[in-house]
Amino acid sequence: MTVSRIKSAALWVCFALLFPSCSALSRPDLDPESQAFYETARLIMTKAEIRIFTHLPDDESRAEFIEEFWEKRDPDRFTEMNEFKDGFYRRVEYASRRFIEGIPGWKTDRGRMYIYFGPPDKIDRYPVLDSPDVKGMVIWYYYRYDFALRFLDEGGSGAYTLDPYYGIAGNFFDAVESVKLGMMPGLDERFQDRFADFQAEFLPQDQALQIRLPVEALIFTEGEGVLTAEMVFEFFVYTKKGKKIMRFQREARFEKTEAEIVDMEEIVLTFPMDIDRGDYYFDIILEGAGLAKTRKIFEIEVRTR
Repeated sequence: MTVSRIKSAALWVCFALLFPSCSALSRPDLDPESQAFYETARLIMTKAEIRIFTHLPDDESRAEFIEEFWEKRDPDRFTEMNEFKDGFYRRVEYASRRFIEGIPGWKTDRGRMYIYFGPPDKIDRYPVLDSPDVKGMVIWYYYRYDFALRFLDEGGSGAYTLDPYYGIAGNFFDAVESVKLGMMPGLDERFQDRFADFQAEFLPQDQALQIRLPVEALIFTEGEGVLTAEMVFEFFVYTKKGKKIMRFQREARFEKTEAEIVDMEEIVLTFPMDIDRGDYYFDIILEGAGLAKTRKIFEIEVRTR
């Protein structure tokens, strides 16, 4: 096998893992409300959320999960509208009406990509006259994400499938994960720059969770020769079997002089935490310091001293 084919095969594996089939994710034993939610929302659920949701034991815990699922993605919790949720269902409705290929439009490849990224910046359509197998080709360009998606009609039925060997490298997988974590499709670069790629780990010697934030992502306020960044963290902690064991908020205030900050690459914040030994999902939301609402999920192993 050539190097290029090996790379293509590896890319296909990544693609298949990122977008498991609809049949593999079906949950016919769910209550009607949970099934209606899961039917479409699974497209934007992270792998951790799917594991958590499918392990929840009853209707009450699933209802709580659904409420918090949309709450975590709400870009402005101080308004009644949830722009992310509303935008998601608008894209699902549009995909259902627009991409008719014998299955619900939101389940088609074009429908799913539209739900993730919204309308493309440019569309090219080509009849493929020199191929006996491919009867049509459509290319969607997303300049803001720096990739293109190619869809092929291989049977002449008008059903277009995504070509995983073309144009989906680069920012594609990062863009999908960003949407799953709550970044709204179509944001311009100025807004995307306001998200912080923070890191988290548990310190057994201190029995505390440590957060590391890049200094360049923060906006500081200045007063009396001191630069200040104020942030609010919200933590959702789940066991690997899906049980939510805690939800809490912590405020953090970071103060340094400009001379002290100028050579710093990251700031470190520590939150004492009383938690039993085990393996957990830490779903962490960060707001403040000039950032857009930023969210990451970590698999964290908690070990005692």
